[in-house]
Amino acid sequence: MIKEFKIDSVTLKNRYVEGPMAGFTDLAMRTLAFEHGASLAYTEMISANALAYGSSETLDMVKDTQKDIGPVALQLFGSEIPNIKKAIAIVETYGKYTFLDFNLGCPVPKVMKQNAGSHLLKDLDYLYTLMKTIVETSHHPVIAKTRLGFSNPEDIVNIVKTLEAAGVKAIAIHGRTRDEFYLGKPHYDSIAKAKEIATVPIIANGNIDVSNVDKVFAKVKPDAVMICRKALGHPTIFTDLLNHEEGKESVVDSFNNQKTLLLEHLRLEAESSHNPLKSALQMRAIAPTYFIDFPYARQMRTALVKCQTLSDYVAVLNGVVNPESLSGENNGRANV
Repeated sequence: MIKEFKIDSVTLKNRYVEGPMAGFTDLAMRTLAFEHGASLAYTEMISANALAYGSSETLDMVKDTQKDIGPVALQLFGSEIPNIKKAIAIVETYGKYTFLDFNLGCPVPKVMKQNAGSHLLKDLDYLYTLMKTIVETSHHPVIAKTRLGFSNPEDIVNIVKTLEAAGVKAIAIHGRTRDEFYLGKPHYDSIAKAKEIATVPIIANGNIDVSNVDKVFAKVKPDAVMICRKALGHPTIFTDLLNHEEGKESVVDSFNNQKTLLLEHLRLEAESSHNPLKSALQMRAIAPTYFIDFPYARQMRTALVKCQTLSDYVAVLNGVVNPESLSGENNGRANV
C-alpha cells in the first residue's frame, strides 16, 4: 500500500513531491507531474516585489494555479515585509493553492542581491520575524523550502527550530548549503539531524530518484521526498517511485515514450501559455532533457534548440523517424 503523508490538516496521497524550479515548473510541467503521480507540486518562485509593484506577467503565474489539477504549494520569494504582505493579499485573491511556501534556498546572485532566498539564512532573528509575519498574514498553511545553511550544513538544526517557532507547518530541506550551490553530494546526514529534532513534517530534497530513495528514507526518515531536476524530461519519475514502492518495474524510457511525453508537454504549454514566444524559448532548455540518456542526445539537442515556435518542436519530433540512425555519444542524465 502506498504511504501517505500529512501537512497540517491536509493528507497527501503519497510521499513524492515535485519541487520548484525557476523557468520550469509552470502549469504545463505541474500538470505532467500530477498526471504521473506527484502528490504535491510547487510553482516556480514568484517574486513578492513584482506582485507588489503590479507585474501582470507575475500575476499570470498566480492565476495559473486556478487551473492546477492537484494540490499546489505557491512559492513566494522576497525579503521586504511590506511587499510580502501585499503579495500575500494578491495571491489570496487570485490564486488557488493548498500551501503558501516561502523560498529560503535559492542561491543565485540576482536573488541574493535582493537579500532574499538563501541570504535570509544569514540572520535567523530576522528570519523568525519575517516567517512569523507570513504565518500570521496567510490564510493558508505556510511551509518553507530551505537549504542546510549559508555555509555550514550544521546550521540546519537552528534553522528548523526558528521556522517551527514562527509557525510553519512543514519544511523542505535541500541537502546542500548556499555556498555549495549544486556541487558535491547532498548531506543527507544533516537532513537526518534536522528530522530528529523537528516537530513538523520534513521533506528531503537533493539528488533523489529510484536508485537511492530507499537509502534516503532509511537514513533520513523524512515524511516525503522532493524531486526537482531529476523530473526534467522525466515526468514518469513519479510513476517510477510509486511502482518502486509497490515492488513493480519502472517505466521504460524508449524514444517513442519520451517523444509522446514531450509532445504532451508541448500541447499543455501551447494551451496554457500567455506568451508563445517566451514559452518556445523556455522549451529550448526543457525539450532536450527528454532525450538526455539516449546515444543521440546531442543530435536531438542540436535540432531542438533551434526551434523558434512550439510548432517547430512538433515538426522536429515528427520528422525523426529512425532516431537510432543518429550517431553520437551518450551524454547521460546530470547527477543533480
